[in-house]
Amino acid sequence: NAYKQVFPVDGKVPELCTTIKFFKEWFSAEHINRGLLVKEWAERLKNKPAPVKKTGPHKVIVDDVNKPERPRRSEKPTHRTINYELACGFCEELDLNNLRPAMDFAKRIIAEDR
Repeated sequence: NAYKQVFPVDGKVPELCTTIKFFKEWFSAEHINRGLLVKEWAERLKNKPAPVKKTGPHKVIVDDVNKPERPRRSEKPTHRTINYELACGFCEELDLNNLRPAMDFAKRIIAEDR
């Protein structure tokens, strides 16, 4: 009943910290003083200005339609697959849509190094 008097149900939900502070004071107050405590809290919350919501700059979502899709890994990353990816970086004619020549180049580099 005290909670409903202090925080009336009008569509607004009070902040959790405010509710906790109220109940801490309410439980620590003596039974005789709880009525005064409820009145003080009700007055305090009536006079409290509503929280101002900050409106920051709106983020504009730009969808780049012509952006090509990056290739995805077909295998789990291991030392071997990561070595292949690094060796593919040395291939000058790297085509993201056709990785077979780059993979052959990478395998050749790794085989020659061993």
